[in-house]
Amino acid sequence: MSRENRASDVPFSVVPHRSTAWIVFAVLVSAGTLRAQSDTQPPRLIGLTLDPGTVEVTNSSQIVTLQLHLQDDLSGIDSGSGNRVGVTLTSPSGNQVVSGLSQPQGGVILDGVFQVPVSIPRYAEPGSWRISSVRLRDNAGNSVSLDVAALVAAGLVNMVQVQDANPDTAPPVLQAVSLSPPGVDVSSAAQAITVDLVLTDDRSGVAPGLTSLDDFSMISPSGKQSRFLSVSQFQLLSGNSTSGTYRAIFIMPQYSEPGVWKVNSVRLRDNVGSQRLYDATSLAAFGVSIQLSVASNPSDSQPPQLTGLAIRPSVFNTASSGQNVQVEITATDDRSGVSFAPDTPFASHAFAGFFRSPSGAQTVSTDLSSGEFVSGIPTNGTWRFTAAFPKFSEEGTWKTTVYLKDTVRNLSTYSPSQLASQGISADLIVIRPTLAPDGTISDPVAGGSVSDGVFGDRAKVIVPPRVLSQPTAIAIDVLGSPLAVPLPTGFSGAETYFLNIEFFPQPTFPLADPGLMIVLPLRNFISPDTAIQLFRVDTATGSLVPAVNTSGNPVIGHVDSGGMSCR
Repeated sequence: MSRENRASDVPFSVVPHRSTAWIVFAVLVSAGTLRAQSDTQPPRLIGLTLDPGTVEVTNSSQIVTLQLHLQDDLSGIDSGSGNRVGVTLTSPSGNQVVSGLSQPQGGVILDGVFQVPVSIPRYAEPGSWRISSVRLRDNAGNSVSLDVAALVAAGLVNMVQVQDANPDTAPPVLQAVSLSPPGVDVSSAAQAITVDLVLTDDRSGVAPGLTSLDDFSMISPSGKQSRFLSVSQFQLLSGNSTSGTYRAIFIMPQYSEPGVWKVNSVRLRDNVGSQRLYDATSLAAFGVSIQLSVASNPSDSQPPQLTGLAIRPSVFNTASSGQNVQVEITATDDRSGVSFAPDTPFASHAFAGFFRSPSGAQTVSTDLSSGEFVSGIPTNGTWRFTAAFPKFSEEGTWKTTVYLKDTVRNLSTYSPSQLASQGISADLIVIRPTLAPDGTISDPVAGGSVSDGVFGDRAKVIVPPRVLSQPTAIAIDVLGSPLAVPLPTGFSGAETYFLNIEFFPQPTFPLADPGLMIVLPLRNFISPDTAIQLFRVDTATGSLVPAVNTSGNPVIGHVDSGGMSCR
């Protein structure tokens, strides 16, 4: 019989060796809840009302409160994060938008009514404002955005009547751009650039509003490097919100690309939600005022290179709780140094690790604020981040993409296929045991056995006397698909079903001698008495390591006389 006394939470299986030996890789026991699933469905909108249905905003803004009846099947509606329930209203012309979020709440809410207050500002465009977007997300990261057509099809209320005798329907205007100084030399050090924007708005005034990466951007001569400012970084220098000068400062790093940089985008918003985007074509009318001459010798034109990636744990179970995954990135850069600083304090592209679920419906990113410089120097170092996988994350193999940039913002992207071509193991595996007990060892002094409810004695845990110290329920889960874990050299293909074994309550490890005895179900007939060596998945590395018995020796078992299980 195969005996094991190690604890883990990853399933096991058997794979054929090129010789006459066989290998089993296994995962044994951890505590968990009695029901465990993955959540792959977004919340559902059951009902929608709003009050009042008509607002008068000639003299002041007014609040419209939307009540949304929502349901979710498992993880609960996201009611506490920045991605909680959100609603957007759009004016009749489509040129003005206003949005609102539900009030933050705690706990798991599977069925509830959420209130979303939305402010209709003074000077808003009169007419029928439509609910153009209802954004729902659950705690597992499943999301859905319902547009006007979806609301109409569901027969739900979808508009608010706005009355305004003095509306503001024109977006702000960019009157002038000034960059000071007009030229810098960053050969020996970074330099600060002052940006002044002269802005006007006819009525409601320029607003900081929402922020995006096209609020203000500059682009290098080759188009490969960019600099960004968020609208929230601009401060009113003189005048007022209907006619004023706004100032912000950005840094041009040492080693930046030499040549003439140009302002590439300016996005303006006013207090009623009207916005105007000045792109490169429209900005050309401002002539040399949008240009910045940069001298840089030497310069950095090469993106960072990924040389190592470690993800721990790489196999985990989110059935009973979320899981923090540690991501270590080792990278080199030829000159300016690898950087994980956000593009602006308020908006940024994602960098470091990005994970996508098997269906593509769920994504998780590394938290840049958790970043830690572990070792080395900026041109050759290791950085550590945390990625938080929520409870009930989708089961299966998640694919990893790595985004890198250096200080001057040369970018490189490593897709799942590129990581694989470099021999970098980057997949994450989320398992989904049911955690429903198949039986109980009620008398630990006497011991006993528990068989799987589906496979019977082909999937079985045998507990010798006095190995456990208290009555213990055991859940045996036979997984239908093999885990995508790398096999040791000389082995190929899974021949047993993968198992996950859970104890309730979890015993103290290592177990007393002689440990547990495990029967594994084979997927196909194998000759009786074929030797089996037990391996387990190291959840930190995702690799296979030999399982050992209470004496510290490798666990060896054999195929039974029926040829359909091993013990």
